[in-house]
Parts: sequence; structure tokens; C-alpha cells
Amino acid sequence: MDSSPWLLPAERHFSSEDLDLLSALSNYAAIALENAFLYRSVETKAMELERLKIYTENIIESVNVAILAWMLGPDHFLQPRFRGPLSSQKR
Repeated sequence: MDSSPWLLPAERHFSSEDLDLLSALSNYAAIALENAFLYRSVETKAMELERLKIYTENIIESVNVAILAWMLGPDHFLQPRFRGPLSSQKR
């Protein structure tokens, strides 16, 4: 006869209380697994949204720079800007 602690003798059966307890524990385990899956899913979405936020902020910044450049006009960027001590230009 095998004396493994995981095997019940053939004549022994689980009581209804044992089955109720096993059922409750398996339900808790299923809920815990589902919560872990949902948590991972929310965590993945949060990282994706953070990447999209950074991407969107970069686009908005690029648009703002383009609008500023358009408002200042092309001549603004073609004029010499050096006004150091060696510059002889007076403005």
C-alpha cells in the first residue's frame, strides 16, 4: 500500500464540509488569478498611455515651434544674431 500523504485510502471519502472548503478555496484562487490578470492588463495600459502622452506632448511642442516660426516669418531666422564684443554692427 502506498503511504503518500496526497492519496486517500480507497475506503475514505471527502465529507461535504471538505468539499465545501475545497470549493471555497478554489473560488478564492480563481478570483486571485483573475485579479492578477486584470492588474497586469491595467499596468500595461498605463504604460501605453504614458508613452502616448509623451508622444502627444512632443507633437504639440513641434506644432508650437512651427506656429512661432510662421508668426515670426522667414526673415527673422535669416538675420544675423551675433551681438558679441567683436561685432561692429549697431542696431
